[in-house]
Amino acid sequence: MNRPRRFAVLAAIAAGSALIGAAAGCGSGTNPSSPQLHDIEAATRALNRAIGIQTAFVTTGNIDTGATPQIIANALANRVRAEAAGCVTATVSDVNVHADLGTGCALATASMHAGGTVDATVAPDTATGGMTVSFTFAVTVDGQPLAGNLDVSTPNGNAFSYASSGLTLDGTTTTAPLLTAGIAAGGATLDAAHATANNTPLVLAALHERFAACYPDDGSATLATFAVTFASDTPQTGTVTLASGATTTLPARTGCLR
Repeated sequence: MNRPRRFAVLAAIAAGSALIGAAAGCGSGTNPSSPQLHDIEAATRALNRAIGIQTAFVTTGNIDTGATPQIIANALANRVRAEAAGCVTATVSDVNVHADLGTGCALATASMHAGGTVDATVAPDTATGGMTVSFTFAVTVDGQPLAGNLDVSTPNGNAFSYASSGLTLDGTTTTAPLLTAGIAAGGATLDAAHATANNTPLVLAALHERFAACYPDDGSATLATFAVTFASDTPQTGTVTLASGATTTLPARTGCLR
Protein backbone atom coordinates (compact mmCIF):
# COMPACT_ATOMS: atom_id res chain seq x y z
CA MET A 1 0.00 0.00 0.00
CA ASN A 2 1.48 3.35 -0.96
CA ARG A 3 2.04 5.93 1.80
CA PRO A 4 -0.76 8.44 0.90
CA ARG A 5 -3.38 5.66 0.65
CA ARG A 6 -2.19 4.08 3.94
CA PHE A 7 -2.54 7.39 5.77
CA ALA A 8 -6.03 7.89 4.31
CA VAL A 9 -7.16 4.45 5.56
CA LEU A 10 -5.76 5.12 9.05
CA ALA A 11 -7.52 8.48 9.18
CA ALA A 12 -10.82 6.88 8.19
CA ILE A 13 -10.44 4.23 10.91
CA ALA A 14 -9.71 6.90 13.52
CA ALA A 15 -12.72 8.96 12.47
CA GLY A 16 -14.96 5.93 12.65
CA SER A 17 -13.73 5.09 16.13
CA ALA A 18 -14.44 8.61 17.29
CA LEU A 19 -18.00 8.42 15.96
CA ILE A 20 -18.58 5.10 17.69
CA GLY A 21 -17.27 6.52 20.96
CA ALA A 22 -19.51 9.56 20.63
CA ALA A 23 -22.53 7.39 19.92
CA ALA A 24 -21.78 5.20 22.95
CA GLY A 25 -21.76 8.26 25.16
CA CYS A 26 -24.92 9.78 23.68
CA GLY A 27 -27.33 10.86 26.41
CA SER A 28 -24.83 10.42 29.22
CA GLY A 29 -23.91 13.34 31.41
CA THR A 30 -21.38 14.29 34.03
CA ASN A 31 -19.03 11.58 35.30
CA PRO A 32 -20.32 9.94 38.51
CA SER A 33 -17.16 11.05 40.32
CA SER A 34 -18.03 14.69 39.66
CA PRO A 35 -17.60 16.83 42.80
CA GLN A 36 -20.98 18.45 42.14
CA LEU A 37 -22.79 15.12 42.13
CA HIS A 38 -20.97 14.02 45.26
CA ASP A 39 -21.85 17.21 47.13
CA ILE A 40 -25.50 17.10 46.06
CA GLU A 41 -25.85 13.49 47.16
CA ALA A 42 -24.10 14.02 50.51
CA ALA A 43 -25.85 17.32 51.28
CA THR A 44 -29.36 16.08 50.54
CA ARG A 45 -28.77 12.89 52.51
CA ALA A 46 -27.32 14.78 55.51
CA LEU A 47 -30.41 16.96 55.77
CA ASN A 48 -32.72 14.01 55.19
CA ARG A 49 -31.08 11.84 57.87
CA ALA A 50 -31.02 14.70 60.40
CA ILE A 51 -34.74 15.27 59.87
CA GLY A 52 -35.31 11.53 60.23
CA ILE A 53 -33.42 11.32 63.53
CA GLN A 54 -35.26 14.25 65.06
CA THR A 55 -38.58 12.45 64.49
CA ALA A 56 -37.48 10.10 67.27
CA PHE A 57 -37.72 13.09 69.65
CA VAL A 58 -40.19 15.54 68.14
CA THR A 59 -43.65 14.97 66.74
CA THR A 60 -46.94 16.81 66.57
CA GLY A 61 -48.41 17.00 70.05
CA ASN A 62 -45.39 16.15 72.20
CA ILE A 63 -44.22 19.76 72.58
CA ASP A 64 -46.59 21.83 74.70
CA THR A 65 -45.40 25.38 74.05
CA GLY A 66 -47.16 26.50 77.22
CA ALA A 67 -45.06 24.12 79.34
CA THR A 68 -41.62 24.78 80.76
CA PRO A 69 -38.51 23.75 78.81
CA GLN A 70 -37.78 21.21 81.55
CA ILE A 71 -41.14 19.49 81.03
CA ILE A 72 -40.60 19.46 77.27
CA ALA A 73 -37.12 17.96 77.71
CA ASN A 74 -38.67 15.08 79.63
CA ALA A 75 -41.27 14.63 76.87
CA LEU A 76 -38.48 14.38 74.26
CA ALA A 77 -36.65 11.78 76.35
CA ASN A 78 -39.82 9.74 76.79
CA ARG A 79 -40.46 9.77 73.06
CA VAL A 80 -36.98 8.59 72.06
CA ARG A 81 -37.19 5.82 74.65
CA ALA A 82 -40.37 4.65 72.91
CA GLU A 83 -39.01 5.18 69.38
CA ALA A 84 -35.88 3.12 70.04
CA ALA A 85 -37.39 0.84 72.66
CA GLY A 86 -34.93 -1.40 74.47
CA CYS A 87 -31.96 0.11 72.64
CA VAL A 88 -31.41 3.77 73.52
CA THR A 89 -30.23 5.23 76.82
CA ALA A 90 -31.77 8.67 77.36
CA THR A 91 -31.05 10.97 80.30
CA VAL A 92 -32.39 14.42 81.19
CA SER A 93 -30.58 17.24 82.98
CA ASP A 94 -32.69 20.38 83.36
CA VAL A 95 -33.46 21.47 79.75
CA ASN A 96 -30.97 19.06 78.16
CA VAL A 97 -31.49 15.55 76.79
CA HIS A 98 -28.66 13.13 76.04
CA ALA A 99 -29.49 10.03 74.00
CA ASP A 100 -26.97 7.26 73.41
CA LEU A 101 -27.90 5.02 70.48
CA GLY A 102 -24.85 2.81 70.93
CA THR A 103 -23.73 0.99 67.82
CA GLY A 104 -27.15 1.42 66.22
CA CYS A 105 -30.85 1.54 67.03
CA ALA A 106 -33.91 1.17 64.82
CA LEU A 107 -35.98 4.37 64.94
CA ALA A 108 -39.66 3.52 64.59
CA THR A 109 -41.15 6.58 62.87
CA ALA A 110 -38.20 7.14 60.53
CA SER A 111 -37.83 3.42 59.74
CA MET A 112 -34.07 3.95 59.77
CA HIS A 113 -31.04 2.95 61.86
CA ALA A 114 -28.69 5.35 63.60
CA GLY A 115 -25.89 4.94 66.13
CA GLY A 116 -23.88 7.34 68.26
CA THR A 117 -25.18 10.18 70.42
CA VAL A 118 -27.76 12.92 70.09
CA ASP A 119 -27.97 15.91 72.44
CA ALA A 120 -30.97 18.21 72.56
CA THR A 121 -31.53 21.50 74.36
CA VAL A 122 -34.95 23.09 74.78
CA ALA A 123 -35.35 26.89 74.90
CA PRO A 124 -38.12 29.44 74.42
CA ASP A 125 -38.31 30.95 70.92
CA THR A 126 -38.64 34.67 71.53
CA ALA A 127 -39.41 35.34 67.86
CA THR A 128 -42.57 33.21 67.76
CA GLY A 129 -43.45 32.73 71.41
CA GLY A 130 -43.01 29.01 70.91
CA MET A 131 -40.11 26.65 71.58
CA THR A 132 -36.90 25.61 69.84
CA VAL A 133 -35.14 22.28 70.25
CA SER A 134 -31.46 22.48 69.30
CA PHE A 135 -29.98 19.12 68.34
CA THR A 136 -26.30 18.23 68.19
CA PHE A 137 -25.50 15.03 66.31
CA ALA A 138 -22.48 12.78 66.65
CA VAL A 139 -24.10 9.83 64.95
CA THR A 140 -23.53 7.14 62.36
CA VAL A 141 -25.94 6.73 59.46
CA ASP A 142 -25.54 4.52 56.39
CA GLY A 143 -22.22 3.36 57.85
CA GLN A 144 -20.85 6.94 57.80
CA PRO A 145 -20.44 9.60 60.51
CA LEU A 146 -22.90 12.51 60.51
CA ALA A 147 -21.96 15.44 62.73
CA GLY A 148 -23.47 18.86 63.25
CA ASN A 149 -26.62 20.56 64.39
CA LEU A 150 -30.29 21.02 63.61
CA ASP A 151 -32.72 23.49 65.20
CA VAL A 152 -36.40 22.54 65.28
CA SER A 153 -38.73 25.45 66.03
CA THR A 154 -42.46 25.46 66.62
CA PRO A 155 -44.84 28.29 67.51
CA ASN A 156 -47.59 25.94 68.70
CA GLY A 157 -46.40 22.32 68.84
CA ASN A 158 -48.10 21.46 65.55
CA ALA A 159 -46.12 23.26 62.82
CA PHE A 160 -42.34 23.06 62.59
CA SER A 161 -39.48 24.78 60.79
CA TYR A 162 -35.88 23.62 60.63
CA ALA A 163 -32.44 25.20 60.35
CA SER A 164 -28.84 24.01 60.41
CA SER A 165 -25.62 25.98 60.59
CA GLY A 166 -23.66 22.87 59.65
CA LEU A 167 -24.06 19.15 59.02
CA THR A 168 -21.07 17.18 57.76
CA LEU A 169 -21.42 13.85 55.97
CA ASP A 170 -18.91 12.11 53.67
CA GLY A 171 -16.69 15.20 53.53
CA THR A 172 -19.47 17.63 52.58
CA THR A 173 -20.64 20.32 55.00
CA THR A 174 -24.17 21.55 54.47
CA THR A 175 -25.95 24.58 55.87
CA ALA A 176 -29.65 25.42 55.66
CA PRO A 177 -30.75 28.60 57.46
CA LEU A 178 -34.38 27.84 56.62
CA LEU A 179 -35.57 24.37 55.73
CA THR A 180 -39.14 23.15 55.37
CA ALA A 181 -39.93 19.46 55.63
CA GLY A 182 -43.09 17.54 54.94
CA ILE A 183 -42.68 14.33 56.91
CA ALA A 184 -44.73 11.22 56.12
CA ALA A 185 -44.41 7.49 55.56
CA GLY A 186 -40.78 7.16 56.59
CA GLY A 187 -39.51 10.03 54.47
CA ALA A 188 -39.47 13.79 54.01
CA THR A 189 -40.00 16.33 51.24
CA LEU A 190 -37.46 19.13 51.65
CA ASP A 191 -37.44 22.68 50.34
CA ALA A 192 -34.56 25.11 50.92
CA ALA A 193 -33.79 28.28 48.99
CA HIS A 194 -30.62 29.42 50.75
CA ALA A 195 -28.72 26.27 51.66
CA THR A 196 -25.06 25.63 50.89
CA ALA A 197 -22.89 22.57 50.28
CA ASN A 198 -19.19 23.17 50.92
CA ASN A 199 -19.89 26.93 50.69
CA THR A 200 -21.59 26.66 47.29
CA PRO A 201 -25.23 27.80 47.01
CA LEU A 202 -27.69 24.91 47.09
CA VAL A 203 -31.41 25.00 46.33
CA LEU A 204 -33.74 22.10 47.07
CA ALA A 205 -37.19 21.97 45.48
CA ALA A 206 -39.76 19.38 46.60
CA LEU A 207 -36.94 16.88 47.11
CA HIS A 208 -38.34 13.67 48.56
CA GLU A 209 -36.26 10.88 50.04
CA ARG A 210 -37.12 8.06 52.38
CA PHE A 211 -34.97 8.08 55.53
CA ALA A 212 -33.58 4.63 54.76
CA ALA A 213 -33.33 4.96 50.97
CA CYS A 214 -30.13 5.16 48.96
CA TYR A 215 -31.12 8.29 47.03
CA PRO A 216 -34.04 10.74 46.60
CA ASP A 217 -37.00 9.65 44.47
CA ASP A 218 -38.51 13.01 43.47
CA GLY A 219 -37.76 16.72 43.22
CA SER A 220 -34.61 18.58 42.26
CA ALA A 221 -31.38 19.99 43.67
CA THR A 222 -29.34 22.83 42.19
CA LEU A 223 -25.75 23.43 43.26
CA ALA A 224 -24.79 26.87 41.91
CA THR A 225 -25.90 26.39 38.28
CA PHE A 226 -25.61 22.59 38.25
CA ALA A 227 -29.11 21.11 38.50
CA VAL A 228 -30.27 17.50 38.79
CA THR A 229 -33.76 16.03 38.90
CA PHE A 230 -34.57 12.80 40.72
CA ALA A 231 -37.10 10.19 39.61
CA SER A 232 -38.95 7.25 41.13
CA ASP A 233 -36.25 4.82 39.95
CA THR A 234 -33.30 6.89 41.24
CA PRO A 235 -33.09 4.99 44.57
CA GLN A 236 -32.55 1.75 42.64
CA THR A 237 -30.50 2.98 39.69
CA GLY A 238 -28.79 6.14 40.92
CA THR A 239 -29.81 7.80 37.65
CA VAL A 240 -30.62 11.52 37.59
CA THR A 241 -31.48 13.94 34.81
CA LEU A 242 -29.43 17.06 34.15
CA ALA A 243 -30.79 20.40 33.00
CA SER A 244 -29.62 19.57 29.47
CA GLY A 245 -31.87 16.50 29.41
CA ALA A 246 -28.92 14.13 29.56
CA THR A 247 -28.73 11.53 32.30
CA THR A 248 -25.94 10.54 34.64
CA THR A 249 -25.51 8.48 37.79
CA LEU A 250 -24.89 9.52 41.35
CA PRO A 251 -21.77 8.24 43.12
CA ALA A 252 -22.17 4.67 44.34
CA ARG A 253 -22.32 4.02 48.08
CA THR A 254 -21.75 0.88 50.13
CA GLY A 255 -25.01 -0.99 50.42
CA CYS A 256 -26.53 0.75 47.42
CA LEU A 257 -26.15 -1.78 44.63
CA ARG A 258 -27.19 -1.01 41.08
